[in-house]
Amino acid sequence: MLLTRLAFLLRLVFMPFRAVIAFVETVFERFGMIPTRLALRVRIVTIILLVALIATGIWSYTRLQVEFLPSVDFPLVTVVTFYPGASPETVLEDVTVPIEQILLEQENVNLVQSSSSLNLSVAFAEFEFGSDTVAIERAVQEAVDRLEFPPTVAEPNVGRLNFQQFPVLQVSVRSNQPPEELKAMVERDILPRLREVPGVNSADIPANAGGEGVINRTNGLPSLTIGVVKGPDDNTVEVTNAALAELDDIKTGLPPDVEFTVTENQGPEIQDSIDTLGREVALGAVLAILVILGFLLSVRPTFVTGISIPASLLIGIIVMNLQGMSLNLVTLGGLAIAAGRVVDDSIVVMENIYRHIQDGEDRLHAAYEGTKEVALPITIATMTTIAVFAPLGFIGGIVSEFFLPFALVITFALLASLAVALTAVPALASFLIRRHSSDTAEEVLSRRIVRFYTPIVTWALGHRLYTI
Repeated sequence: MLLTRLAFLLRLVFMPFRAVIAFVETVFERFGMIPTRLALRVRIVTIILLVALIATGIWSYTRLQVEFLPSVDFPLVTVVTFYPGASPETVLEDVTVPIEQILLEQENVNLVQSSSSLNLSVAFAEFEFGSDTVAIERAVQEAVDRLEFPPTVAEPNVGRLNFQQFPVLQVSVRSNQPPEELKAMVERDILPRLREVPGVNSADIPANAGGEGVINRTNGLPSLTIGVVKGPDDNTVEVTNAALAELDDIKTGLPPDVEFTVTENQGPEIQDSIDTLGREVALGAVLAILVILGFLLSVRPTFVTGISIPASLLIGIIVMNLQGMSLNLVTLGGLAIAAGRVVDDSIVVMENIYRHIQDGEDRLHAAYEGTKEVALPITIATMTTIAVFAPLGFIGGIVSEFFLPFALVITFALLASLAVALTAVPALASFLIRRHSSDTAEEVLSRRIVRFYTPIVTWALGHRLYTI
């Protein structure tokens, strides 16, 4: 009696949802199936478009900027000033205090800190996340330029903290020459040519390495360090390789005692990390295709479903390129996670189309009906998965700068997989899937699975309340 009442209450609760679901199914069948109808109406065009998108995706992959991590613009502005021969107290009074006042007057400032030491003043301001640090940097620079410092104070260096501002390549130049002559040679013969290398934003001697009173030595010889900073939209690996090639060419015109020692090079490290993760993504895709082949036991259905993996990932890469995103550990991690999920929609669509064709239906009709029956469920499943990852992009603060690209890459790939499953898969299936006159290995395996699974489902449907 109690179970009957509970069952009646559950039916009352879910009755409105049935009406909503029926309405959604009607609307989706009318409008959501438009891409599938168009794809099947012009099947050749659909397949040509798929091939074109794959080719464009490969081209976009080669055009992506390669870096270690996403470019993050920290809400920090720094002002570094050299004051040769000045004590910490003098530096504080003549330089640091006026600069602090300028930083404190800026909008959205949270914290201002400074350090005054022998010959050097360092001040930095932290602003609310999301502040326009470019405009703030410009305002601070203009205000600092209006200050009047003692004659020996060097020009203050105002800058923002950004990964792009750190050198991607540092090279130590060693020679038997006196430090003054070595510095003059570097500034005359090396730096101008490095600055002309494509992708190099700046090539300079760091202020703390080339200032007066600073003696640098590498392996027992006088030396100077050169820092090479790439442009914001340039490829780290390409820039470092081009700069090193230019240094090899420069060395042929320098005295024999001049030697270059690479002390830091982000290029190989980034390339190794990207290559390793890229291989893992490719391996995951291959294993997924092998698993599909193991269950479908047929090459043609495996090809139709397997093509969705590279197609979805490459379409996602096209969108990444259009959005100006880079290829880094975060975005590649997103692609690696998406690689195992993008094939799901295509498997469901392919299996249902295959069943309709084996039932004797016309292939074109089977492709449409098979897709229509599962289109709404796979759309809901895909959107649900996207809804799981999407909030990562709205965490807020600096953390979101890392998680937003991750969430976007997965979203791009999953939406692409849904589009491929609703268009390319039915178009390909209508050409490649044939009706078999005798039982195939897949059908034998399917019957065995159904034979095992049917009693479980039958019991669950007969005891719905207990199952829930």
